[in-house]
Amino acid sequence: MANEFRIKHGLIVTGSSYFSESMFAPNLPDETAPSYYITWRDTDGRFEVTEVSPTTLATTAGCWDYQLDPGVGEWSSTPDATIGNTTTILTIHRTDNTSNDQNALLASIGKGSLLTVYIGGNVTTFEVTGINIIMLSNAIYRYEFNVTYTSGDQYSLVGSPEMCLGVAAAAPANQNCINYTMDTSFNVGTGEASFIIDNGTTQTIGTTINDNISTLVLNGTANSNQNTKAFFQGLTPGSFISISQGTYIAHLQFLQSGTSGNNVTVNVELTPGQTGTTFSLGTTINICPSPGI
Repeated sequence: MANEFRIKHGLIVTGSSYFSESMFAPNLPDETAPSYYITWRDTDGRFEVTEVSPTTLATTAGCWDYQLDPGVGEWSSTPDATIGNTTTILTIHRTDNTSNDQNALLASIGKGSLLTVYIGGNVTTFEVTGINIIMLSNAIYRYEFNVTYTSGDQYSLVGSPEMCLGVAAAAPANQNCINYTMDTSFNVGTGEASFIIDNGTTQTIGTTINDNISTLVLNGTANSNQNTKAFFQGLTPGSFISISQGTYIAHLQFLQSGTSGNNVTVNVELTPGQTGTTFSLGTTINICPSPGI
């Protein structure tokens, strides 16, 4: 019919608004950041305004379209094409499907945050248990959020559905990643990192992580002036970290950290079942807390 419109993701109305066919809302709160939801009473044709509880209000971030290997404007779930208590990873590109750069918001999500995904009429909430940042050409490409199902709808995905993301509760902290420029020196400079390989008789410095990895040599000041010592003091010995660069990633068990001059030395072990990973000299690596593999 003429003069009609369809609402896809919800309608927020502030101020005074009038709807035909006996539907009108004369006294809606005039808010720049509405914290109310509106229901229509079919008994008298009026809208009723109810304040949303802060514990249930989700801040909408943006929307992405499903794709197994997400690029710009896309997302995916692991295992593929399922949402619910079997979901372990949500992968989200930094740019949403309307070309908005969501890097600032995605980078602010830490371990313990609650993410709510809206797909069609389904609503599902997950707790973030770890974050991996995937780099491409020395720039952040997409985020991999390790998650645990907490509540909501469980179902199989069909086709390439749009997912809209809400952050129901953000938990910032040092669990977000720290990054360095790859180097090959026992005494690295500001923002640099290298790896010590110990074969039992000799130690070599390099850019490859394999079964003989023993120590990460990191400058006390990472890129963007991040504090290396504080970052690792926030981790529990025996927990896991990941090191990534582009599509390359290695998972390590964190044992302990110490200082050597201006550098921080981090003792690690490669988690089982991985092959060697070589990172490119002079490019950025990201170190993130991880649930392991």
